[in-house]
Amino acid sequence: MERQQQLLRRSSDKQMSLKQILGALLALISPLALITFLIGCLVVLDKFGAHLGQLRRLERDGRVTEAVVDFASPDYDWVFVDYHDGAEERSGVLEMRYYPAETWALMRPGATITIRYLPFAERGSDRVALVDRFDDLRSYRGYLQSDALILLGLSWAVFLFKPQLLYVGLVDGNLLGDEALNS
Repeated sequence: MERQQQLLRRSSDKQMSLKQILGALLALISPLALITFLIGCLVVLDKFGAHLGQLRRLERDGRVTEAVVDFASPDYDWVFVDYHDGAEERSGVLEMRYYPAETWALMRPGATITIRYLPFAERGSDRVALVDRFDDLRSYRGYLQSDALILLGLSWAVFLFKPQLLYVGLVDGNLLGDEALNS
């Protein structure tokens, strides 16, 4: 009986514990976590920059006019409008994701709304904004609800549990591997 217990202790000593397995796994995925964190940051910053750029262009170069709702698509959160830019008739897209849900009640085909739009030569000139609800566009933070935040959170968790993995490439890889297996 005692002999069997000794054999069991030896075999369990040779097997890696769950903590050692997780440490080795984190050591293997750490370079990916660092890259994923950087990519997630770039995605969020790109979405923020695109939103801020459109907002600033509308504030700086935007013109105000009356538009007629042509078609509303609640499935895609879009409202298509027709308006006049001088003598030229134009069409635009009003993205409803910026506005509260009760704004949809105003978006019936044929309804007249006041919009802010960009001159035709500007990039993104097909996008328009409601003048009455322009503050909603300013305070929009929907770019923070993207899948990139999941990537940021997962990679941040890896760094939280294994902060030494931030130094991958700066120290000898054997040191990180030994530490991961012995933790």
